Amino acid sequence: MTNLLKSDFYKLLKSKHLYICIIISIAITIMSLFSTNFTYNYMEQMLNDESMSLEVQEIQENYNFVNIKPNVVNQIPKFFANELIFTLIAISISMFCTADFKSGTIKNIASKGFRRENIYLSKFIFSIFICFAIILINFVVFLIGASIFWEFGNIPNNFVPDLLRMCGLQFLTYIAITSFFTMISMLVKQNGVALSINISILYFYSLIVKLISIIIHEVFKSHLIVENYCILYYPSILANYSLSSKTILTCSLVS
Repeated sequence: MTNLLKSDFYKLLKSKHLYICIIISIAITIMSLFSTNFTYNYMEQMLNDESMSLEVQEIQENYNFVNIKPNVVNQIPKFFANELIFTLIAISISMFCTADFKSGTIKNIASKGFRRENIYLSKFIFSIFICFAIILINFVVFLIGASIFWEFGNIPNNFVPDLLRMCGLQFLTYIAITSFFTMISMLVKQNGVALSINISILYFYSLIVKLISIIIHEVFKSHLIVENYCILYYPSILANYSLSSKTILTCSLVS
């Protein structure tokens, strides 16, 4: 098992897709900071302009939009809800898990007596590593960029325990989503197919869940809320300092 882990770690370090995905994700994080800052400044300028203030008020009333001044504290939860970063994680995991099948080295690995369970476990461990590496690197970039753009903000009561709880649940969710990406990649064994399935599910899961909800409601006359049991919803749901005990329990069980 140790030799298998060393081999996968070496392959991961030598792979270009991980570094490309990290660079692109950093660019996305920086652009998100610029976008948030530009939107706030633009809306603030429109509010100060008497000729445009009525239009801004209409937007706020119709779309429940509030131009809250960004700071590091109130932007941290929004970082964890960035679906574009999850797309890059899905791409990197799909390419890493299917690389041995594409090159044919999986036959050599199996011929050396490694069990399938150990091969899968090794891929899963380094898939988690890929996920956390991309998330943590981007989180550091986010904190640095947000500190440059804005103030840190007022620290609310119980900020540290709320932040740790949110991050802990987010990481639990990331592990569950990573296991899903890894399972799909190891099952289909083909790079392009794994990429297509993982990205399609990532972007169309809400539509799939709604269709399942409609079927359950029409066929079984049940009011079961399927969204509560779909792990892909939880990064956005958990992007909040104040989490109910029900949300925490459901997230833990679903993960």
